[in-house]
Amino acid sequence: MIDFVGRRTPLVTLVVTAVVLMVAAIAPEPSHAFDALVLDRERPRAWTLVTAHVLHTDPAHVGWNIVALLCLGILAEPLGRVRFVASLVVGIVAVDVWFVFVDQSLRFYCGLSGALNAVLLATLYALRESVPAKWLFAIAAIAMAKAGWEWHTGAALLTHTRWPAAVGAHVAGLVGGAAWIALIALRDRGARM
Repeated sequence: MIDFVGRRTPLVTLVVTAVVLMVAAIAPEPSHAFDALVLDRERPRAWTLVTAHVLHTDPAHVGWNIVALLCLGILAEPLGRVRFVASLVVGIVAVDVWFVFVDQSLRFYCGLSGALNAVLLATLYALRESVPAKWLFAIAAIAMAKAGWEWHTGAALLTHTRWPAAVGAHVAGLVGGAAWIALIALRDRGARM
C-alpha cells in the first residue's frame, strides 16, 4: 500500500471524493439525473437514501463538502478505516432518519455535510490519545456552537449555496456522531476491563 505521510493511504476518502466529483459532473442541479438522485419527500425512492449524500446543489456546495471530507478523511481514516467508514454510515443514517421522520418541512435534501458532522466527532474521539483533550473539546464545542447558531438562524454559517441550508441535517449528524462515539467508548471501556 502507498505510504501517506507515514500512514496508510486514505483510500475510502479518495474514492468518496471521486464519486462526489463524478456525480457533480453528471448530475448538476437542475437536471433529470439530479432529480433521480435527490431525496424527495414526494417521490420516495430507497436508493436516494444513499445517493443524496454524494449529490450537491452547486460548485460551492461540492467544494465545501470535499474540503471537509478530505480534511477529516486524511486525519481519521489512517487511524482506523473501518471506524471511519462506520462513522460516515452512521452520519448518513442519522441524516436520513432526520429527513424521513423528524423534519417534515423539507421536500428535498442532498449533501454530505450532515453526515460529516458525525465523522468530525468520531475523528475527535479517534485522536484522543495523540491530541490534548482541551483541544478536542474546544473543536467539538465550536462544532456544537456552529450547529446551534445555524439552528437558531436557519442559515449555514460558512456557506451560501443555491438551496437554503438544511441545518437540521448538521444537528442530526452531530447527534448520530455523539451516539456512535458513546457506543465506541463503552466498547473500549469494556475491552480494558
